[in-house]
Amino acid sequence: LDLQHHTWSRVNVDADCALPVGRAQHTMVHYGGLLYVFGGNNKRAGKRNLLADLHAFDLQKNKWILLNDGHGSGEAGGNGEAPSMRSGHSMVLQNGGIFVFGGGGLEQGADGFYDSLWVFDTAGRQWSLLTQEDEQGMVGSKRPCARAGHCMVAVGNQV
Repeated sequence: LDLQHHTWSRVNVDADCALPVGRAQHTMVHYGGLLYVFGGNNKRAGKRNLLADLHAFDLQKNKWILLNDGHGSGEAGGNGEAPSMRSGHSMVLQNGGIFVFGGGGLEQGADGFYDSLWVFDTAGRQWSLLTQEDEQGMVGSKRPCARAGHCMVAVGNQV
C-alpha cells in the first residue's frame, strides 16, 4: 500500500522461495525489515487445519524465509520448544521479542483455548515459553484466562 498515493501494488516474490500456505486467523508483526507471520488455520479437503509455522518475509529481497515449520525444522531450527498449532491468538513486538498469547487449538482445557505466553527472540531465532509464579510458587495465577479472538498491545515495556 502506497500511503502517499493511496494505491495498492502487487509484490513480486522471489520465485525460488517456498511460499507459506494460505491461512486465516493468523498474526503478523514487522521488525527489522522482516514481516513475521505465525500460525492460523486453513481448510484442506473441507477440514480445518491448524498451523504452528513461523515465516518471515524479507522486504528488501522480496523473499519468504521459513523460520520454523512448527515441527522443529526451518532456519530457526528447533530447541524442542515452540508454540503448538493455534489460531485466533494475539502477537505483539516488544524489545526485539515477538510475543504470542492464547488462541484456540487442539489441546484440552478451557474449551480448547490457550493461556500460554511465548516469545520468539528475533536475534537468537528461538522460541521460549514464559511462566509466571506468584508468592506461593503457583504458576499462572496472575495470567489472563485462556482465550482466542482477542488483541494484545505493547505499552512502554509491558505487553
